[in-house]
Amino acid sequence: MKKEKIVPIILAAGRAERLGFPQALGEFGGRTAIEIAVDTCARLGRPIVVLGDAAERVRRAVPRGTRVVVNRRWRSGQLSSLLAG
Repeated sequence: MKKEKIVPIILAAGRAERLGFPQALGEFGGRTAIEIAVDTCARLGRPIVVLGDAAERVRRAVPRGTRVVVNRRWRSGQLSSLLAG
């Protein structure tokens, strides 16, 4: 039987208009949401983080060594980010 590989894709490309800052930068217990998501998914494999709106700002919070993809079409919705990943 062939062993399948799981590649976690974390979508962090959307705009959080009501918050006033990217959701990925929300803090919980001194850690950002993006840090928590990457650490959680790392058990499955090296995750890919898909950025869009505020990409450079969010990229600074992505843990070192994480694969990052920027979806320039993030306004098209989550499917475009999933495909970019």
